[in-house]
Amino acid sequence: MSPDVKYELESKVAAFAAASGADKGSVVGNLAKLILEILEKSAGIDAEKMVSFCGELYDKYIAPLDLPGIPDAMEVMVDKVLKSTLESIIRKALSDLRAV
Repeated sequence: MSPDVKYELESKVAAFAAASGADKGSVVGNLAKLILEILEKSAGIDAEKMVSFCGELYDKYIAPLDLPGIPDAMEVMVDKVLKSTLESIIRKALSDLRAV
């Protein structure tokens, strides 16, 4: 992955997380759309490296957001599900982009 793509992803995900507040449940789909918009500009990206990087971005910027009404002990499980969902969306989308 080019340094430009990596930088754009990280900076936009950081800004997105800062603007999203605490409603993580609704941000995963929008976050995936944002990431895919950036990825569509880039060719030749290794899918699993990108999925891994997106997971790292989730851990760094989205997981720290609080989930209102969810006990802290449950939040870890919810974050795992949301991160897994994001990774699945990115993996599927990259697969679809390559099929075109």
